[in-house]
Amino acid sequence: MTDPGDRIICVNPGAKDDKDMALFNDDIPAEPDLDDLIRRADAAGEEFAETGDVEAATLAVQLWEQISLLVPSDPDLVGELGGALLERFGVLGDGDDLDYALRVYRQADVITSHGDPYVLNNLGNCLRTSYAHTDVRSLLEEAGEVLTLAAELALDDDDDDLVPTVLDNLGLVHFERYLIDHDTTHLESSLAAHHQAVSRGRPQDSNRPLHLTNLGTALQELFDLTGEAGHMTEAINAYRQAIDLTERRSPDLPLRLANLSGSLLARHRRLGDLSDLTEAVSSAERALALSPSTAADRGRQMHTLAQALVTRYEEHGDPDDLARGLRLYDREGLSQHARIGYVNALLAQYERSGDQRELRLAIQAGEGAFHAGHEQSIIGPTGTATLALCLMEQFGVDGSRHALDRAIELLEFAVDAVAPRSPACADQQGNLAVALIERWHIVGDDRDLERAQALFDSAVTRNGSLPPTMGDRNNQALARLSRSRMTGQRREELTDVIQRFTELVTPGGEQRTGPRRGRYLGNLAEALNDRYNLTGDLHDLQKAIAARRAQIAASAHFGGASSMRRDAFQGLADALLSRFDRSGVDADLDEAVSRLAEAVEATPPQSPHRAGVVNDWGNALRVRYRHLNQISDLETALSAFDDLVLRTPPTAPDLPVYLDNLANALVNRYERTQDPGDLDRALDTYAEALDAMPARSSDRARVIANHAGAVWFRWRRDGADADLDHAIDLIRSALNLLPPTSPSRPVYLNSAGCFLRDRHTRSDARADLREATEAFRTACREGALTDALWALEAARNWGRWAMARQAAPDAVEAYDHALAALRQVFTSQLLRAHKENWLRVAGQLAAEAAAAKVMAGDLAQAVLALDSGRAALLDEALQRHRLEPLSSQRSDLVARFAAASTTIATLSGSTGRPPIERPPGQFP
Repeated sequence: MTDPGDRIICVNPGAKDDKDMALFNDDIPAEPDLDDLIRRADAAGEEFAETGDVEAATLAVQLWEQISLLVPSDPDLVGELGGALLERFGVLGDGDDLDYALRVYRQADVITSHGDPYVLNNLGNCLRTSYAHTDVRSLLEEAGEVLTLAAELALDDDDDDLVPTVLDNLGLVHFERYLIDHDTTHLESSLAAHHQAVSRGRPQDSNRPLHLTNLGTALQELFDLTGEAGHMTEAINAYRQAIDLTERRSPDLPLRLANLSGSLLARHRRLGDLSDLTEAVSSAERALALSPSTAADRGRQMHTLAQALVTRYEEHGDPDDLARGLRLYDREGLSQHARIGYVNALLAQYERSGDQRELRLAIQAGEGAFHAGHEQSIIGPTGTATLALCLMEQFGVDGSRHALDRAIELLEFAVDAVAPRSPACADQQGNLAVALIERWHIVGDDRDLERAQALFDSAVTRNGSLPPTMGDRNNQALARLSRSRMTGQRREELTDVIQRFTELVTPGGEQRTGPRRGRYLGNLAEALNDRYNLTGDLHDLQKAIAARRAQIAASAHFGGASSMRRDAFQGLADALLSRFDRSGVDADLDEAVSRLAEAVEATPPQSPHRAGVVNDWGNALRVRYRHLNQISDLETALSAFDDLVLRTPPTAPDLPVYLDNLANALVNRYERTQDPGDLDRALDTYAEALDAMPARSSDRARVIANHAGAVWFRWRRDGADADLDHAIDLIRSALNLLPPTSPSRPVYLNSAGCFLRDRHTRSDARADLREATEAFRTACREGALTDALWALEAARNWGRWAMARQAAPDAVEAYDHALAALRQVFTSQLLRAHKENWLRVAGQLAAEAAAAKVMAGDLAQAVLALDSGRAALLDEALQRHRLEPLSSQRSDLVARFAAASTTIATLSGSTGRPPIERPPGQFP
């Protein structure tokens, strides 16, 4: 929107009462010459128009007052006083000048018997300006009536100068009406009037820059409503033409530069062109530099520049831009729009620092804007939603239900208030859906979940033909991701979401290093991780880890309590744990535990998000315990899970997950201590988790499989065949719930193989033998592609069972799989200590594999198996560190390596290392 001061059009003068004629300049003679006074008044007005000098504006008012005293019945000369008063009002914003001007114009209208289109035009414009200053609706309606009559009279006179001016002012009235009731017919009428004003005006008309400016404002509003890029391009062109036609010293130039900056900023937000952002900042800088310190619209120029700087901070991450934007807002008398801009800047600062004082300031400023307007419509849906987002952050800090419920109430208004065709509609729907899901997590009311799903569905399908902003595109992709999680994920849906997020981080990626890109990278990582969990494609997991690291880099200068940094740490740790499960890289496990410890430290104690972070940390500790057998990791995890379950409401949807993890840790401790109380408590906890979990939950298969493992442990403890049968039924049920491409299948298949193996040992049922063998074989094959650690585990379980049964072919096949899986795991290790851990495993596994070959009667292959495990792994280490340094320190080790290599080469007919077959599609 343009400022009221840019819409003052005084083509003809008016009049006022004698009692208002007071001010005189010392230089005015006692018996002045009328022609001289007019000449001097015109000169003062021209000087103000060129320079914006307030003293010149005041001198013009004084001179026209004197002239009006001399000729009170001349409507032209009296009207000039009204024009001078409006000019000064535009600079100083003094309401007394506006009231004075309105009385002058009304008197001029009386003098002309309401029949002069020039006087009517000026009166109508003054009435509209008074409405903009006072918000008295009757003034706007009167302005419309007066200007309509002026337009009719001007068209009858066919005045080439007056007609464009009257049409422009009438267009402004229609625009104000649109802003009140959002009736698009008013906007259409405004555009039609402004287009006519520009098309009918002469190129040399002094008011043409004003007409172009007001046309640009209406076009920008239409763009905001429809998202049609052509409207914004036309608006920007109109603003540029207006600036080109404006004198460099004109007081109107700052406002027109600010209008251009706002339009460029809007186009940048929609299309993402960084050159628009650069020009928006430079135009706003110039506007503020040209704006006098006393100018009434200087606050608007400051707001325009602050918005541009905060946006540039979002793109590039320069903290100086954000700090300067905040300084521009740190003043008294902020307009409603500026208050909302200030809230946004404070919210960005809080996101950066994690300092809750910044958040309290943001909420205080948002509440101030809300209550200053006395109703939500004053700050509009965008301002209302901004306040709601602050309250959502407050909920994220302390879990306040009041903050969450009020945020939902405000977002409900924002959704209802925004125009249905507006590109912002999907944005507000997405915000509301997220808030409803947050409430569902703590209350468990399915109506919130169902409403959220409906909102996501609407956000996905709405405005599909409109060019969305980058923020809109992000929110629409998030809506699709959330909907897919709620309805059951499909690969094609996730692929579409990933493509959308990838497009957001790709253009100008090397230039975009700010927090906005960080958020997009985090969302991309979430989608990639979801697809990995669905398909097991390692490429997706690697890309998710890379995206998380890039997100952390984008927030490198953020404070330790920053929520974005915390979320990035948590997301990276989750992906690293998935990669550890697959490849056994110890460095991944150590980093995951470390990152999650940082995330726990950064999460406020009362935050509702703390439970999720603590849960992930406990899981990482439990995984490390199983790998390294450090009891302190397990005890810390158990304590964390116990506390989580105690603190979580019984209706919370996340409670089953916490119960499952608590039970897992209890089973781990039972394995170590054989305390029957731990196992019995774990079984009860699994049952409680399943009872609390929805039948269609994506976590149900995992909990059932874990429960099956605990039942199997009870069978081993008590020997009840019913428990073994129950464990087999449970693991079959879990496998049936998994997608066929799930990377978790090797884990479940290994469990199924173990359970069926044990039942076959007791019953000698051939069906169990066949099913167990096939479960182990499939676990090895699928694990080679998705989870090398569990492929190794399944292969060893299968091989040892086959050896016990004297089933040599099965044993040989199993240990071939085991050696291949070990090779995969070992080559993934990065640190020497981690490699040494696996070298110890290699020695034992090689001996077992050799025994299988001996059982099969293949002594040559037995020798190969015995030496190839350790020799090949040692060769891997030596390939990286060379033999020369080692030969000077451990010549005996080098000699053993050479002897083993010679034996292997002789038996295999090769002069190098024996080939170790790697399954297709597997990555080291």
